[in-house]
This record gives sequence, C-alpha cells and structure tokens, in this order.
Amino acid sequence: MKLLHLSRRQVIKGMTAGSFIASFDSAVSAVPRIPIRILWTGVTFMRSCPIESASCKELDDYFPHTWATLSSSVGNSEKIHLLDKVVFRSVAPITGKYNNIRMIFPGPENSFGASIETNLGMFVGISSDRDIAHHYVKSENQLVQIAELQTYVIVFDIKNYSIIQSYPLRFVGIDSTQKKNRREFVKKMQWETLVGTGSNEKSLSRALAKTLKKLVVNQQKPVGVRVTRIQLKGVAKKWLEQEPTASKHTESDYREILGNALTSAISEKLQIGIQPFSPADSIMRVTDSMVNKSSELLDKDFNNGNIDWDIRLTAFGTQIQNKRIAGRKYLFNRRIDIFVGISVGKYKRSYADEQRLIEIKEDQILEKEVFKNKFHAVSIEETTGTWSNNWFYALDLHTRLFEWLFENLRKENYALIFNGEQKNLKTRRFLTKAHSHNFSQFKEQAKALRNILI
Repeated sequence: MKLLHLSRRQVIKGMTAGSFIASFDSAVSAVPRIPIRILWTGVTFMRSCPIESASCKELDDYFPHTWATLSSSVGNSEKIHLLDKVVFRSVAPITGKYNNIRMIFPGPENSFGASIETNLGMFVGISSDRDIAHHYVKSENQLVQIAELQTYVIVFDIKNYSIIQSYPLRFVGIDSTQKKNRREFVKKMQWETLVGTGSNEKSLSRALAKTLKKLVVNQQKPVGVRVTRIQLKGVAKKWLEQEPTASKHTESDYREILGNALTSAISEKLQIGIQPFSPADSIMRVTDSMVNKSSELLDKDFNNGNIDWDIRLTAFGTQIQNKRIAGRKYLFNRRIDIFVGISVGKYKRSYADEQRLIEIKEDQILEKEVFKNKFHAVSIEETTGTWSNNWFYALDLHTRLFEWLFENLRKENYALIFNGEQKNLKTRRFLTKAHSHNFSQFKEQAKALRNILI
C-alpha cells in the first residue's frame, strides 16, 4: 500500500482525522520540571475505511450534520474560527494533572504553529455524527429528537504519526421542536453541543477542558487497550430487522453505536485512556482536511500503536414485551431484556506490510484470555406509549449496563456484579447482573481484568 508522507508543517497547517496518545497519573513515575508543549491542531473528522473496500462512502455521508459546517474544504470558516475561539477560552494555557502541560494554540505570534518546537500535537476527532431516534408527539405538535456526537481527544506524535493517548467524549442530546425540517434541527443540536449554549453544560469545550485537567503525557507507554470487535448474533439481527423504530438503521449502525458506548464507558468509569473504536477493521484513516484540499481519503493510516488488550463484545439479542397493568386502561409495562457477552484477551497478530497497518486477520491467534462472561440487563417502564422508541431504549439499556459494570469493577464490587443490582426510578426499573454460576471463577477473572486495565 502506497503511503503519503506528510510533513510536520502540513500536520499543523490544517485539521486531521485520527487518534492520540496521553495517559493518566497511574502511568507516570516522575513529573517533568519543564511543561510539555502540545500543539492544538483543531476539531476535525476521523473515519476508518479500507481503501480497497467498495462500501466506503463520501465523508459528508458519514457526517451529515457536521461536515458542511466544519470541513476545511466546504465548511463555514466563521464557525470553524468560532469553535477554535471557544476551545481557546475554555482550556487553560497550563493544564494537566500536575500543571505541567502547556497548550499551544496556533496564531500569528508563532507563525501558526510552524515556529513551535514540539513533537506532540492534539486534536478532537469526530468519529460519529448520528441521528439516533426521533418521535413526533401529535397531541403537542412536538418533534422529540435524539442525536449522538462521538468524539476523541487525541494526543499524537507529530513525527511518527502515532497515537500516544486517546480519550473518548460521547454526547447524546435530546431536544424538541415544532419545526418540520428535522435535518436542520439535528445540525443545530450538534453545533450547540460543540460550542455550548447558556443551558448546555455538556459541551465539547467544557468536556475537553475537564479531561485535560487530569491528563499526564507518557510517550514511553502509549495507550494499548481497544474495543476491536462487535458481533451481532442471530436474535440480535432478527430484532434489528423486525423492530419498527430501528427500520432505518443497519447492522453497521448497531455495531458502531454499541462500540462507541462500550469504549466510552470503559474510559469514563475506569478513568483510563483507550484507543478509538474503529467501525472498520483498519485503523482510523487520515482525511485530507489535514492538508486542506478536498474530501478525498488519503492513502495513509494513523498508527494506532500496538493493541495490548482486545476487548470484544457479543450482542446475543434483545427482547421487548408489553403487558397491561391491571385496573389501568391506558397504562402498561414495557419490558426490555438484553443479553451480551464481553471477553478480554491478548492476541498475536500478523501483518502484510512493514508499517504494520494491514493485518492478516486469518492468522490472528488468541494467546491469553483473562475475562469472558455474559451479562443480562432488564428495564421495565410504566408508560402510556406516548413516547415509544424501542430502538433508543434498547441502546440506552446497553449503555447503562456497560457503565454499571465498569464503575463497579473500578470499586471492586465483584459480588454486586455477580448477584446483580436493581434500581427503581420514578417510572422505570432497571436490573443489571452477570449471567454466571460460579462466583469464585467470576471474581478471579474480574480481578484480573481490573488489574490489566487500571
């Protein structure tokens, strides 16, 4: 595969699409006396799509609500500049866990980054811009819209084009409107997530500033954990085909959303860096928004670094049942059950090129498996059916299960995970638990998993 070699000046000149490296305090033995300088290269797009694949789409198809605004080729220059200003105002010049990271923002005073002596860059890459679900409430003339914006904070080695650390920032927004142009409304939601509004505390700039305050750079130990595979079993595929509210979503959509949710839950709840989840088999590919040309894909991969531990998810299936509540004419219980399996192991990989970018998947060998268990989650909602979107609720239940699992893994609540936990909210009840019969074996595996991740 022919590679396009980009210079350092080209890297800092535009925006990129890729992944990054930086790690938290547990991975650092000493605090540098001189602040580590990291060059900010902007907010951009990252997408994995093998060059030989006929299924690759244009980037504006992958990012229908943000590409037209932020792309260096066709985007709105005023909004791009505004977003950079918002980030600049939100992020302290000196940041990091030990106040030893200096963020450098390109400008006339530093020849727009060209005069800065550093081998580290940072960007925020948008990997998913998705219309997840919507529902029109006729009685109120209101459109309820749910949208996802998946991003990654990336610290990377400018010279080697490799990830040092990656930290996911995932946003799921819910809003309503009386306007009929739903596509434009989703664009508005995504833009407000990026720049923040008076009432939107969960904006990209605020989340980025919060993330950087706990960041420690460790170039000697790049992040090596990655969700590498999402497998849908027969029952899961059948539910996707038959569920009316999921009719416009493909198996690829399903895998990507679950991969993003699992990756974010692991990172946020364990407070660790993690490599970006890639919906295709290859690593994130660089787009030439980086060199400020067009929307074509460059013949170059961002080097994601070695994968020390593979995390793999199997979605066995989703079941949904509605049951009338005795004595209530319009009220019923909607029950959703999901079943998943999670495995973590170390795999031996073989490559077809010296750059270790093209993996020979048939030669992949499992060398060591430290964790393999199944999990079950249930939600029961008392509802009249006014808002009815089983697709979104099933996705939300997966996210809740992932976050619950890894939060309790961090707290070493092994018995709680094994026995399960029920939470009762105002109109919804949740049960999450491991689907295992041997506590000693489960605890041993869970402790081993915690030790390798934290």
